[in-house]
Amino acid sequence: LAGAPADQISVATTALYAGELPRAAELAHDYVEKHPADARGRLLLGQVLMAYARYELAFSEFHQALRVKPDSADALYFLGKTALLLGQIQLRQLEKMAPDSARVHQLRGEFFQSQNRRGEAEQEYQAALRVDPKLVEVLNDLAFLRLSQFKNDEARSFYAQAVAIDPSRFDSVYGLGGCYLRLKQPKEALKHLRRALSLEPGSAAARFGVAKALMLDGRLEEAAGELEKVVAMEPDMGLGYLQLGNVYRKLGREV
Repeated sequence: LAGAPADQISVATTALYAGELPRAAELAHDYVEKHPADARGRLLLGQVLMAYARYELAFSEFHQALRVKPDSADALYFLGKTALLLGQIQLRQLEKMAPDSARVHQLRGEFFQSQNRRGEAEQEYQAALRVDPKLVEVLNDLAFLRLSQFKNDEARSFYAQAVAIDPSRFDSVYGLGGCYLRLKQPKEALKHLRRALSLEPGSAAARFGVAKALMLDGRLEEAAGELEKVVAMEPDMGLGYLQLGNVYRKLGREV
């Protein structure tokens, strides 16, 4: 390749969009070899590989581009697009192998949920549970769907089933505690949120949930102590400071 790097990228891009894939591939490979730390070359090579339907290799190039330039919106976009394509390919392969398996229904449900097609997502999740009633991930997904519809008690039921199957899963235990918090049942909320915190002691979200449950239960001194730990863990958490200020005012302390 001759000329400035920007010109080299331009020539290769023109070849790609003109459908001259062998030429674009040659130029892109050559550019990446000479400029391995330039994210533009990785992005271009990834797009060429996508045109060849070499999605796994394309995903690798986009991932490398993001490592070189973490704030690259283009790298994030193409990484997400390639991941979606790979997911669809894997789903089709799984559908051929086990067309009515729980995992197929689960993947379909996740796809519909990502498209905000909640009714279809729920149908697939329910179908997955009919095949395998102990799929904790599906129970959690159904709980999340219920929360998005403000059906807190139904969400609580799904999380409770998930926790009964696997009491060591943080997301299930934390979700169950959050449901009790929304249902204004602080003592039950505390039990599960403290359990979640024991599973992941570094979770500011779980500790914040504990603080909110203590506030709801009228235990303001304890809540203040938990909120102080929250803001120490997450100094940028504005809501933590806001709640801490509210508790301090109720306790008659200076904010």
